[in-house]
Amino acid sequence: MVSLQLLNHVRQQLAAGVSREDISGKLVENGWNVADIHEAFAHLPQFAEPSQPATPVVAGALTPVGQLFKDSWDLYRQRLPVVVNLLIIPYAFFLAAQVARPAGGILTPLCFLIGLLAFIPAVAAAVLSISKGSGFSDSLRQGVRLFFPALWLFVLIELVTIGGVIMFVVPGILMGIWFSFAIFVLVVEGRRGLGALLQSKEYTRGYWWAIFVRLLLVNLLILVAVFVIQSLVSLALGAAVGMLAYYLLSALLMPFSLAYSYALYRSLASLKPALIVVSSKTERGFFIASGVLGFLAPVILVLGVIALFLLGKAAASPAAAATIGVATSSAPMIPAPLQ
Repeated sequence: MVSLQLLNHVRQQLAAGVSREDISGKLVENGWNVADIHEAFAHLPQFAEPSQPATPVVAGALTPVGQLFKDSWDLYRQRLPVVVNLLIIPYAFFLAAQVARPAGGILTPLCFLIGLLAFIPAVAAAVLSISKGSGFSDSLRQGVRLFFPALWLFVLIELVTIGGVIMFVVPGILMGIWFSFAIFVLVVEGRRGLGALLQSKEYTRGYWWAIFVRLLLVNLLILVAVFVIQSLVSLALGAAVGMLAYYLLSALLMPFSLAYSYALYRSLASLKPALIVVSSKTERGFFIASGVLGFLAPVILVLGVIALFLLGKAAASPAAAATIGVATSSAPMIPAPLQ
């Protein structure tokens, strides 16, 4: 499948007046496969074969849900072995953390931390494989190179979204959809950090509800499937086997979720092929402030718990009780008998 990045590059170069031969030569020099280059040209109307006319796209319309599922299924079948192999290591550590949980000790958090750190490059590599059709080794190598940009992106998304939730919840829900495609912007387009978040947000502009419905539908289907199968396995074979089934299902179904999100991202990108994000200082300031608020949220929570604890302790002391009694009662206090 042709890379969206390659397709957009070829389209932009042609629009700038560069010849096909010069574009192809430059891409080959930069390591692009000749077959992929020819496929990119074949996707453009002026180079399409007469016997295979390009499918017309309704301007402004997102890909219908049925077509999204079909495209996602095709991608899923093609990339499943590679993506599952990429995800199997972090999921193995997550499973190990669950197995070690009854024994307690440091093994559970250690396995979970290793799984989490392995999960970040694995997701980046999975997106690379789905979007560019790369194999296991190439995807893993590039995914490892993207570890720190992807880590920063995920941290940024969490902080900004948490800050949005603190700001009356609704901004957090909006951000959850705005940033749904940030990982694809990072991997496919090379934009990082806040720039990837803003690019993803601009892709969703005008399509928020359509995207919300499409993502909600696929996530509900996956959650129901996992819950039902895990419950049946747990009832039949025990909780331990049910937990194993949960992680196996997650490793098998996450590639479909990624393929579905990528198909939706590709639909949005095709509607806005020349999208250039020019954010205002106000907008960037809002997201930075939201991220700072999200960063401070745990500190605020801990301070709040400590304050409540101290207030409760103070209210329970005899001196506090006497003070409260004086303040709330106009009747004379009866002195306690001498011992």
